[in-house]
Amino acid sequence: MRRSRLTGCVLLVGLATAAAWAVNPTSRIPLRAPVYSFDLASPTIISMTSLDAGDALGHPGPVVVIPRENLGEASLLDELDGLSEQNQMFPPTSSFLLVFSVDRTSMGAVGPDPVLLANNLPFNVQTEAAANQQSGDAFLSTQLFDMFGPLSVLALSANNTLGRNQGDASGVDHSGLPATSPSFPNADSKDNVDAMYIPKPIAGGIAGVDPPPMNCLFFTLKRNSPSLLFLPGTNSGADVYRDFDVNSPAGQQLYVSWMQLGLQPMDDIASLLIFDRNGDCVYQPTDVVLFTLSRDSPTLGMMDESAATIFTNQGALAGFPAIYSVPAALGLDPGDHINALDFAPCSHAETCVLDWAIGFGRRVSGDVRCDGLVNNFDIDAFVPAILSRALYESLYPGCNYYAADINGDGLVNNFDIDRFVACILSPPPPGEGCP
Repeated sequence: MRRSRLTGCVLLVGLATAAAWAVNPTSRIPLRAPVYSFDLASPTIISMTSLDAGDALGHPGPVVVIPRENLGEASLLDELDGLSEQNQMFPPTSSFLLVFSVDRTSMGAVGPDPVLLANNLPFNVQTEAAANQQSGDAFLSTQLFDMFGPLSVLALSANNTLGRNQGDASGVDHSGLPATSPSFPNADSKDNVDAMYIPKPIAGGIAGVDPPPMNCLFFTLKRNSPSLLFLPGTNSGADVYRDFDVNSPAGQQLYVSWMQLGLQPMDDIASLLIFDRNGDCVYQPTDVVLFTLSRDSPTLGMMDESAATIFTNQGALAGFPAIYSVPAALGLDPGDHINALDFAPCSHAETCVLDWAIGFGRRVSGDVRCDGLVNNFDIDAFVPAILSRALYESLYPGCNYYAADINGDGLVNNFDIDRFVACILSPPPPGEGCP
């Protein structure tokens, strides 16, 4: 009887005063802003005459960090398809999360990880595809890798989560279009991140980036880019180049050819991550070259593999590359396509993801209004949460439904009422939740 009276009284107050409470999603500790490119069909490239698909871009802006001319690209029709730092100092057995982008038609294979959902980190490839935003984003793997493949210890499910939005994520974005929060659907055309690397160290916040302080930069161009005819390779989109001076137009050389990687001349490397183990910018068998291939690359058909499969030069046999990771390890579907790839050093996947992923903040028990406080104002939000998740999320978009799970049993229901009332009568300090 006590519960029904409380519910009735609070319902009158709650329904009379409840209003939408929106929070702009962001990251608790943003990864450093990347260097990246947009493809020719991206609205940012089409609308901004100062930017080309062959430029390496930076945030905020976007601004040109490395002009296409400084990578040997003479044509406006060139497309920068892969970018990688040297990563020469990274220990071979150290772990990391993969950071990657997908193309416009990728859909993802699974919904967000339940642990991340409970911590109000609700975005992944599948949710962003449903919002028509996936191709301008960068996603984090939820499991650890080293430079030789996935590690066996899983703190979270094999999945992905949003690490950087295309636009409007409180600065944790690519300054791209649409300038729409990941919370909202997009009906317009969208940018496509085509190449990417995060300057190391990664803990650089959201400030702008400078040209990379490295011995060389590795890159690939999209197959049929006009400048492939003039670069010192084989006119293949599967050749990898090095540039010793990104501050001038000269300095491009072939780093490794398609043949050395076990590929075909008509293959197209769509994403690139290199560990130049001895730092000399010269291809050695001990260097680790990770890459994906575009959907129409002949090697994918010959190996019956996916454009979301990550390949490696390590362990390659019989003229084909070896498989580094399969789509399911990243929560992707075999029909998806990874078209940008990098890594973020990390020793514990769950800790890193909770820090770096974009969302609305961690669940604070009792802070149902998500203003950082547990007090009488949470009553208005608690009542619709008890009545219906859909009702609560329509009234308080961006807030964490599971903040109403006061007894911590994984359910929001009448059994949470007594502890919620006790918590309101004796509230915790600001920023802390109900005991």
